[in-house]
Amino acid sequence: MRLALKIAGALLSILILAAGGTYVWASTSSARILSRTFEAHTVTFMMPYAQNMTEVELEALWTCLRSVSPMPSRP
Repeated sequence: MRLALKIAGALLSILILAAGGTYVWASTSSARILSRTFEAHTVTFMMPYAQNMTEVELEALWTCLRSVSPMPSRP
């Protein structure tokens, strides 16, 4: 009976150590993957926002857009 308990205890200890090692490996692997940073290009030109434009600028923008592709009239 004592031998069976020792074997069961040893197996349980090995199982706990294997689970701990797997946890540490998974944590470091995911941390390494998630710590990567990606660099995107930067935009260096102004985007025209309608609320900041004068009436003349808006009309010029609509004229330019209409010349590129057929669009409905300005809203």
